[in-house]
Amino acid sequence: MKKIIAVLFTLLIIPTYTFAGSYETLASKLVDAGTGLKGQKVVIIPFKTGSGLPDFAGAAAAHKLNVKLTQALYYDVATAKEFAMADSWVSQNGNPEKNTALQLMERLNAQLAITGEVKKKNDATAEIKVKLIKPSEKKTIASVSEEVPNEWQAIGSNVPAGRPAAIETANNTPSVPQQSAPVYTPMETYSQPSSNYRRDFSRAASNDYMFFDIFYGLTNSTEMNMEFKNQRYGINTGDYGVGFSAIPSNDKFELKWAKTNASGPYGIRFGLFADMIGFDFGLKYHSYETKRQTVKTNLVYYPTADLPEKYAKMSIYEMNGDLLLRFIKSSLADAYIGFGIGMSIMDLNLKYVKGYTGSSGYKAPSSEIGFGMSFRIPLGARWKVSDSMHLVTEVSYEAATNMGDFTRSIRDEKDSYLLSGTQALAGISFVF
Repeated sequence: MKKIIAVLFTLLIIPTYTFAGSYETLASKLVDAGTGLKGQKVVIIPFKTGSGLPDFAGAAAAHKLNVKLTQALYYDVATAKEFAMADSWVSQNGNPEKNTALQLMERLNAQLAITGEVKKKNDATAEIKVKLIKPSEKKTIASVSEEVPNEWQAIGSNVPAGRPAAIETANNTPSVPQQSAPVYTPMETYSQPSSNYRRDFSRAASNDYMFFDIFYGLTNSTEMNMEFKNQRYGINTGDYGVGFSAIPSNDKFELKWAKTNASGPYGIRFGLFADMIGFDFGLKYHSYETKRQTVKTNLVYYPTADLPEKYAKMSIYEMNGDLLLRFIKSSLADAYIGFGIGMSIMDLNLKYVKGYTGSSGYKAPSSEIGFGMSFRIPLGARWKVSDSMHLVTEVSYEAATNMGDFTRSIRDEKDSYLLSGTQALAGISFVF
């Protein structure tokens, strides 16, 4: 008989003991996570309520955590009354163009915030997941969770969605037995805030955002390589306007690494960052003119060529996308590195090169429209002027080649170009 009583006592007591310190444990975890933050003001936002629980469950859980965290004597915890007064003031007098969550923090003079969610696990237990965040630095200090008794199960299973838990049925019969769960009045817990602070704080903590950039080039140090190739008929060295005799011997003619005067890039792009990973997609324009210079060739008898001014002019219309890695994330700036590829249409004018692309006959100049591809490695920073605007600075290594061929309208000819160098740009970014 004594053994039976002991077993029954154990079955009755152990569940109670298991959950006896749940809110205390959650508060303890938050204290442990806040090393160096002792005495800072913290505000607890009413938690989001998962399905299967009454609407007030999140607010009730936040209230209980508020009590236990206050008793821990570590943080300066904002009271429910302080929260309600600040929430009312922000909803009536706040600036609609500013982040409402941060306005609440300013009103309460709080440095920290706790936001979270309570979810039903089963009829007996629920789980609370919370984040301790520091909005001023846009970072999450800690994410912790704890199981608690599902004291709202009876209410949640009998109250229709959106109906206050304390409302009785039409025949004045309580919808649930009164002893099944406590009913929290507004004086005992937080009321639902007028603004969705959970969403605002989540954005402030993770610093995820979308952006639209308008940018222009500061410098563009690019060199151009050109190759004219005809393996069937060969090439005529006198056709290229650089003073060579007409010797149709080689099957290709190369002009190597001609320096250019560059303009651009100018363009726009859309993108986003989610945690450390981001991407963008954009359109841009840039153009190039070769300088007067001496360049190397591939010919044995003519190893160099003297290019006149504006020997080659090229305009490129490009669309490209980048995969980005944000390796520094702070309230001052985000730094990133990436890799991108692009597709382009190029308009090439060769002022001194003969071809059949003119109005009539085989003569200079030659002009071509071709398709190209490019790749780039950007390294940049987004300087945070405000929540809605950034300044962007970026330097990138760029390389572009033709994807198809431009031919001067000569049979079996396959001509190509290669551009490579660095670009630096600056721009303004609108963040949302």
